[in-house]
Formats: sequence, structure tokens, C-alpha cells
Amino acid sequence: MLKKLHGYKDHLIILIGSNLVAALNFVLSIVILKIADEQSFNIYSAYASFYLILTTPSKLGKSLATVYGFSIIAWAEKIFSKFKLGITLSSVIISLLTIVGVYLYGGDSLISASVLVLATLSQILLLVLIGALQHNKQFVSTSSFLFSQNSIRLIAGIGLFLIFQNLGIWLATLGGSLLLFFVVRRFVKQNNDNYSKISIDLSDILLNLFVLLSVELLFNIDSILVLNSFPTDDAYIYNSLVLVKKIMFFATYGFATILLSDSRREGVNQRQSLIKNIGITALVGGVLTLFLYELRGIILPFLGLGMEQSSLYLLFTIGTLLFTMLMLSTLSFTSTKSMSQRILAVGGIGVFISFYVFQTNSIESLLNTFVFGTIGLLIYQGTIRILFRQPKTN
Repeated sequence: MLKKLHGYKDHLIILIGSNLVAALNFVLSIVILKIADEQSFNIYSAYASFYLILTTPSKLGKSLATVYGFSIIAWAEKIFSKFKLGITLSSVIISLLTIVGVYLYGGDSLISASVLVLATLSQILLLVLIGALQHNKQFVSTSSFLFSQNSIRLIAGIGLFLIFQNLGIWLATLGGSLLLFFVVRRFVKQNNDNYSKISIDLSDILLNLFVLLSVELLFNIDSILVLNSFPTDDAYIYNSLVLVKKIMFFATYGFATILLSDSRREGVNQRQSLIKNIGITALVGGVLTLFLYELRGIILPFLGLGMEQSSLYLLFTIGTLLFTMLMLSTLSFTSTKSMSQRILAVGGIGVFISFYVFQTNSIESLLNTFVFGTIGLLIYQGTIRILFRQPKTN
């Protein structure tokens, strides 16, 4: 019982820390909304979406480091030494292609795209170290580090935005990540953690990366799509409502991931546990959806929008709740040993994204496609689980 209570305490510390970080990023977005013109805010929103998508490997790296501790660093060094030339060339090529892609679709300068990619790389390195510290149960320290990093990004980002516009945000992001990386690295050395040999299936890691990437793409690609497909004023309305999506997501995301990790720790039947967790998430999220809708008279004017946007506002909250349920379902595939299930899950999301990117005739069509597509994906993933029944784990 004490061990279980201690586990909930750890989850609570992580949840509070992640929500504080989310709050800082939300405040930054609100400030940019208030001080920027419509096109500048649209560009910022697109770049923020690019950043969230590109930092997907950091989430996987942090998760692996949380499980294996500092030994993951030794494992990564071993992999790099074995495939040094191939990894280096691939990294350079991917980075250059990413910079060009962000530049072409992000609507800003090549310098901003380059700084964004550098900020992404530094964030990946930082979160691997953060995960290793979490492996050592240093949850308060890791939450403090992440809060400090995002505080720097908030304060410096606002100041630099006034001077350099969008470039200033990513200079602040890069600076905060690098500064905290060296601070955390120094802190890590003082822990004197011994590396141990570990064996990880690289193909398994890559497949899980695609699972995570499919989720991030589905949730964040919309702000990139509207920048190039919608008129400036429609894109501005959409990106303003995206802030509501962020409130809804982070309020349910932390709760949902605690349910997911708790079911894994107990080793219960994955399918039954998932059904229970999705049901709880739907109940809590449904109450939150009604609460946010009742507050639309306050939130919409604060975002600079009128009450005529109420139906879009409701679609955003419902769509975000459905996505949280889908994310919970999709992430649970990473714990299964069946590669075919993971491939089918990723493939289904990939097919939907391929269709989704062309639904940019209006805000309503984009949102309706997202809502009904997410429902379809939940049914599709449920069908996969029925066809591939999982035995109880010991």
C-alpha cells in the first residue's frame, strides 16, 4: 500500500510539473496573440506546431531514459560508434530537408527554420538527461529544471519577439534548452550513476517512434495546413481557437497518461484496462467540455473572438477530448509485443492524415473531418484489438 501511495505521489509531482510547463507555454501563446498582428501570430502557431512534431523523438528518448537510466547514454554511444558515418550523414540530410520544409511551409525566414531545428536537437538531448534523472526518482529536480527552462523561454521569448518577431521565440527556445542542458549535465555528473550494459531492439524503438509521430502529426498539423490554405483572418480565428484545444488537451492529457502508466505497472489485461481508462477519461473530459462551453462567454472575447464562434469552439473541445482518448489508445500499442498491431495502428492514422490534409475548404470542414475521423480511428483500433486479443500479463 505504501509503495502504491508513493507511486501516486511521483505521478502527482510529474503531473504538476508538466501542467506548470504547459501553463507557461500557454501564457507565451496568449501574449503573442495579444501583441502580434494576425499573420505574425499565424506564423508563430505554424512554427510551434512544427516544433511539437519535430521534438517527438525527445518524448521517446525521455521515456527510454526513464526506464534504463544513464545506461541509455552508453547504449546510444555504442550505436553511434557502430554506424557513425551513416548516422552523421543521415542526420545532416534530415536536418537540411527539415529546415527547407519548415521554411517552405512555415512562411518565415530560412534563419528561423534553422534555429528551430537547432532548438529541436537541443531539446532532445535535454529530455534524455531529464528522463535519466527521473529513472533515479529525482522528480522534483526534473520538474524544477523543465519549469526553469520554460520560464526562460517565456521571458526571453517575449522580449526577443518584440525585436526579431518569430525568430526571437526560437532563439529564446534554443537558449533555454542549451542553458538547461549544460546545467542538467553538470547535475548528472554529480550523481555518479554507473552505466550498465543494456540490450534494446532498435527496430522496436523505430516502430514506437512512428507510433508517437503519427499522434503528434495528427494533433499539430492543422496550424501548418491553415497557414497555407486559409485566408489570413480565417487562419487567425482557427489558431486562436487552437489555444482552447491546448487548455482541453493538457487538462486531460496528464490524467490520461497516469491511467496508462498505472495500468502498465499493475500488469493487468491491457484491453480491459484500456476500456476502463478510456471510459474514465471520457467522463472527466466530458465534464470539462461542458465546463469550458459554459465559460465561452468569457473565453471567446478574451481570445478576441465573437459568440458566433461558439459552434467552432464546441467542436474544438469535443475534438480534443476524442483525440485524448485516441492518444491513450494509440500509445497503449507501444507496450504490446505484436509489431503487426503497431503497424496497423500507425497505418490507420497515416491513411487518415493523408485524407485530412486536403480538407481545408473551410474551418468547419477541417474540424468536422478531425472529429469524425478520430471517432473512426477509435473504432478501427478497437477492431484491431478484437482481432488480436492480448493475453493477461503476469
